[in-house]
Amino acid sequence: MINNEKIEGTELHVLPALPFADDALEPFITANTLHFHYGKHHRAYVNKLTIDVWEHAYYLDYQNRRADFVNAVLEKLINWDFAAANLC
Repeated sequence: MINNEKIEGTELHVLPALPFADDALEPFITANTLHFHYGKHHRAYVNKLTIDVWEHAYYLDYQNRRADFVNAVLEKLINWDFAAANLC
């Protein structure tokens, strides 16, 4: 799980837990990818105060099949009814 490290008594920026289980996005994004990207890679960026982009997060599951990843997200993971209901 997330480790909120401290340096010289000062807590680094806290990366909150995801609001869903690690395997909630399977089979489109595996728990392994979420654990690696969010739990390790993203935490390191947050603690260094740099910006990370999810674009490369698909690689563990999809390798060079970026279009397959985009289609899976657009067709299987985004709740379009929720998004439409929350438009201003």
